[in-house]
Parts: sequence; C-alpha cells; structure tokens
Amino acid sequence: MSDAPRKDMSSKAQETFTPDSQKSTLDKASEGVTNTADSVAASAQPGDSKSTSQKLSDETHASADQTSDQAKGAVGSAQDTLSNLGQDAGNKADSTGQNVQDTASTYASKAQENAGEAKENLSQTTSNLSQQAQGTAEEAQKKASSAGQNAQDTAANYAGKAQENAGAAKENLSQTASNATAQAQENANAAKQNLSQTADNVSKQAQDTANNASQTVNENVGAAQQQGQSLLEQAQNMVANTLNSASNTAANLASQVSNADTSNPVTGTSSGSGTGTGGANK
Repeated sequence: MSDAPRKDMSSKAQETFTPDSQKSTLDKASEGVTNTADSVAASAQPGDSKSTSQKLSDETHASADQTSDQAKGAVGSAQDTLSNLGQDAGNKADSTGQNVQDTASTYASKAQENAGEAKENLSQTTSNLSQQAQGTAEEAQKKASSAGQNAQDTAANYAGKAQENAGAAKENLSQTASNATAQAQENANAAKQNLSQTADNVSKQAQDTANNASQTVNENVGAAQQQGQSLLEQAQNMVANTLNSASNTAANLASQVSNADTSNPVTGTSSGSGTGTGGANK
C-alpha cells in the first residue's frame, strides 16, 4: 500500500508490466505525468517518514531508472561503436576486395592447371578401372560358371541322396507296417487264446460250483432223511410203549376185575356175616 499522496504501487506495477504496444497515447502521457509527479513527491518526502513498502518501492524504481539511463547510455555508445566499426569495415572491405580479386585470379589459374592435370589423371584412372573391371567381369564369369557347375553337381548329388533316402524310408515303412501287422496278429491270437482259456476256466469253475451245490443239497437231504427216520423210530417206540403200557394197564384192570368177580359171585353169597336173599352188594 502506498503512502499518501504517493502514486499507487499496484498501478505502477501494472503500468510497468503492460507493454507499450498495448498503451494508447493518452495512457502513455498520463503515465509520464503521474510518474514525474511521484518522483518529485519521493524526493520531497523524508526517508524516515516513508513506510517500509514505500521505501522499498522508491528504491526499486530509482534503481530501475538508473539502470534505464545506463542502458540508454550503453545503447548510444554501442551505436557510436558500431558506426565506427562499420566505417573501418568499409575501408577494409575495399582493400580486401582488391586482394580477393587478385587471389581469385591466381586461384582460377591454378584451378585451371589442376583441372587439366585432374582430367588427365581421371582419363588414366578411367582406363585403368575399365581394364580392371573387364578383368574382374571375366573372373566373375569364370567363377559364376564354376559355381553353376558346382550347383548342378550338388543338386544332382542331393537329388540322388534324396531318392536313396526316399527308397530307404519306403522300405522301412513297409517293414514297419509288416511288423505291426504281425504283432497285431500275434496279439489277436494271444487274446483269443486267453479268452478261450478264461472261458474254460469260468465254465469249469461254474461246473465245480454246481457240483458242490448239488453235493451240499444231497448231504442236506440225507441228513434230513436220517433225522426223519430217527424221529419216526422215536414216534413208533413211543406208540409201542404207549400201547404196551395201555395193554398192561388193561390187563391189570382185567385181572383185577377177574379177581373181584371171583371173590363176589352173583349167587348172592356175601363175603360178610349173615345171609342174603337176593343179589350181590354193590
């Protein structure tokens, strides 16, 4: 912020960074007037009454103005130096031009002499190169012919070798096919033999199993018959014993009845004291 009544620092900064090409004539005139008034105010204002920012701004612009003056002086000096250098260069150019013309004439004569010698050397070199090229071409033709013959021989050798390899491969393939067929036939026969043997084994095993089952059934039937016979005999013995016991019982009863009849006849005789007139005691 600027001190009163100094020019605003932001305005001064904006004027500084704005190119002159973007300023109108009125802007330039106004800028010159305000800058001059601010410079006068900066000179009149004591340094101890200035704020730090204002003091820094004044010192910066004073340094910039001094630098601008020095730059203008340097530009003027440079312009004078360039003018003097231009005049000296013009004088030296005139002298140098004459020297260049003389030197160019000398160089032209020398160049013409060198061109003659170069032409002669070129002609000789061309002749030598032509002869050398012809010899090289003949040598290349001989090498090409030899290479062609070698290529033909190599191709023939490769063709013969390829034909031999093809024949050997065909023979190997035929032998391999024959071996594979024989091996397949052997495998088929072996499989057939194994299948037949397996079928016989299965049939025999089934027959053995059936025989074992039949034998087990027969044994079970025999055991059942034997057990039934034993039970039948036991039943017959029991019936016989029962009949025998019943017969014995009946015989005993009959004997008892017979004995009872003998002791007490129907005539009326009593086994007790006294006589009776009628039948036996009941």
